[in-house]
Amino acid sequence: MTPFVQTYAERSITLADFEIELMSTDYIADGAYSRNCKGQLKRGLQLTCTLHADLSGVIPHLRQHRAASKITFWRLDFSIETFFGQTSLCAALVWNEQGIVRRGPVAIVPNSVV
Repeated sequence: MTPFVQTYAERSITLADFEIELMSTDYIADGAYSRNCKGQLKRGLQLTCTLHADLSGVIPHLRQHRAASKITFWRLDFSIETFFGQTSLCAALVWNEQGIVRRGPVAIVPNSVV
């Protein structure tokens, strides 16, 4: 499960277009970043697929916070679970709703692997 934290300046936002790229490699890559400073994938990494999720259903779970600078912002905590099954990849959006773990759909857009 990969945790995410998104912050927003206002609560009345549209969260319909969250996406994240899922990378794969055949060996252990050095460093924590998948792209270099030019935005190119590091050697040995390849884009496997892109995960798309509509976060608009979790808007009620945005939490209001105040920064040290007294600026108010809204925060959303959620995770993306990926499952590597026998023949396919599955993914789910996961969030906590008053102590209950909830799940929602994630669309998987495969990249053509040559």
